[in-house]
Amino acid sequence: MLNATVLRAYCIVLFAPLAAFSQTLAVPVVAGAVNASSYSDPVEPGSLISIFGSNLAVVTQSAGGSPLPMMIGGTSITVNGLIAPLSFVSPNQINAQMPSLIDSNPTTFSTVNLVVNAPGGSSPASPLTVFGFGPGIFTSDSGGCGQAAAFNVAPDGTVSLNSISNSAAPGVALQALAWFTRVEGQVEHRSG
Repeated sequence: MLNATVLRAYCIVLFAPLAAFSQTLAVPVVAGAVNASSYSDPVEPGSLISIFGSNLAVVTQSAGGSPLPMMIGGTSITVNGLIAPLSFVSPNQINAQMPSLIDSNPTTFSTVNLVVNAPGGSSPASPLTVFGFGPGIFTSDSGGCGQAAAFNVAPDGTVSLNSISNSAAPGVALQALAWFTRVEGQVEHRSG
């Protein structure tokens, strides 16, 4: 009789804490999405975007390499139903590449629906303005304004960060970190 009593008490102690620690994950909320280089809109198909909000992911994690994964830490996004490659996820920000197959017109704006799918559920569809051509140039301070993130490339192949104190000399190539995706109606991914 004593052994059965001890066993019942042990089971109660063992299973009671599990209920106490269970939690419900919150549904993602998208506050907005912008071009990742300029932090403005519109975005273009194939470009890098930054999505801001809350409960977007349960981890903070970057992609491990190339090609970019379609899911990181249980989080994925869709744009008009197309899954987008991810480069970074966190509870308040996601960086991703807009699907290149999003229909857009190079002369008019259009709206697409962005949905974040996370362990807590799926966000309501969030409208995102798209334009057929909208190149972005990354900046040195990562703020979207100011000096371009550019590199001086010397004839011997030496590379250095371009700055006010280290400008490109005559005969030196300048390489800016830019993102262009559509040229004359053809989808092309170019960076650099």
